Amino acid sequence: PRCEKKVEEICRLRGMFSYLPLLTRKKTYGGRVRTHEVPLFSGYVFVRADAAGRAFLRQNQRVANMLEVTDQATLLRQLDQVRRALEEHEAIELFPHLSAGMKVEVRSGPLKGVEGYVHKVRNKTRIVLNIDFIQQAVSVEVDAEWLVPV
Repeated sequence: PRCEKKVEEICRLRGMFSYLPLLTRKKTYGGRVRTHEVPLFSGYVFVRADAAGRAFLRQNQRVANMLEVTDQATLLRQLDQVRRALEEHEAIELFPHLSAGMKVEVRSGPLKGVEGYVHKVRNKTRIVLNIDFIQQAVSVEVDAEWLVPV
């Protein structure tokens, strides 16, 4: 954590392809506006490396773990979509990956603290609230940004 930029620089200096998606953040400190870039996916740098490059990264103190990619074509396509979105839009936020059936908690809004299961109907995010005792459930539409996986 907090070494992503250093790892990306190490990869660049070694000639390895790397990608670190960054968000520009503006903060005000005592009337002064500071702009800095932070990793979009905290703790992750995407690197294409051969066996020698992977061995070098494993020995680096700034790399905690490496994940092997089985479907590289899909990952590259998805990272390209993120890259394009970062280039074209300023209002990008990290969003938890939600899928149908996932247990979530509402973290803000009028239903704050409620837990349920994600259910999508016609592109709207809904959560299902179960009453197990009577084997019934209700579905409520919520803003997906309010949800956090449990």
